[in-house]
Amino acid sequence: MVQVDVFWSYGLGASFAAAATRQLKMMGSQNQDPGKVSPFISKFFIISILFSACIFAPSGLYLLWNFPQWETMQVATCHEDLPAWLVTIFAITNVTQGILGYWVTNKLIQLGKIHAAGLQFIIGHFCMFFILLYGWDGTGWQRFLYDASMTGVLWQHQPQTFTVFTFLFSNEFWTIVKNFCTSNVFWTLIGMGVIMIPVWLYFIVAWIKEGAEKDPSFPKEKLPQGLMTYVKVLGACFFAVFGIALVSAGIAALMVHFIGWITNTFWLGYVIGLPLFIVIGYFVIYKKCGHLLAKSILLDDPQK
Repeated sequence: MVQVDVFWSYGLGASFAAAATRQLKMMGSQNQDPGKVSPFISKFFIISILFSACIFAPSGLYLLWNFPQWETMQVATCHEDLPAWLVTIFAITNVTQGILGYWVTNKLIQLGKIHAAGLQFIIGHFCMFFILLYGWDGTGWQRFLYDASMTGVLWQHQPQTFTVFTFLFSNEFWTIVKNFCTSNVFWTLIGMGVIMIPVWLYFIVAWIKEGAEKDPSFPKEKLPQGLMTYVKVLGACFFAVFGIALVSAGIAALMVHFIGWITNTFWLGYVIGLPLFIVIGYFVIYKKCGHLLAKSILLDDPQK
């Protein structure tokens, strides 16, 4: 979605740099002034930008053209609602945000802040999931799960006269999910995922393996061998995205929702809820999980 892809692109660009942590770190250590190492002169950056420009950005443009209502989170109703400048900026940011995510992650790696670098791709996915779940007005999930190409009727905001937890276990909610899973948008996303996700995961795993093999400080007994090593890496990557980023976004959305409901002021939910979650998330996720994530995804923690 237009409102989501800028964050997802950032997370994807960051993930490419994070996967090549050891290689980028060695490139910096071989230079007399690591701060002046260009992050853009390496095969890692080239493949990252090719992925953004040739796979990720075109998928977003396809969805915007074929499903303008859904791709704009039900803001636009037809192609005529999409100004040319918006489409142009959308196409550009799907690439530039990936570059930004890669650059920030690489910069942190060169400074020796490996845990903060690895957190960048989680932050990008957290922001993406938060908008999908909550949006800017509490209806993110409604907008995401509605496909006007199936119903022929434009999306309309449905006021919630129920609690969040009651709704999650209601027949109405699961009917909405079932309908979306049979929609044109859903099967288009599946088709795109079949192409995009394996390509993304291939480079993530390959670069982690390459970095471990080339790093002289990497424990020889931990060198990746056999299929189970890669299964563990993939499992750790999926846990970081869905177990940490998605669950964290869900908790943040609930905090914003309930604080806004208690204060009866929508904007206070954001003003109080998000900063409160960021403070809690810093100590619970970053402080506690940084080492574990680096050790599980990169096979051993490079931040000694």
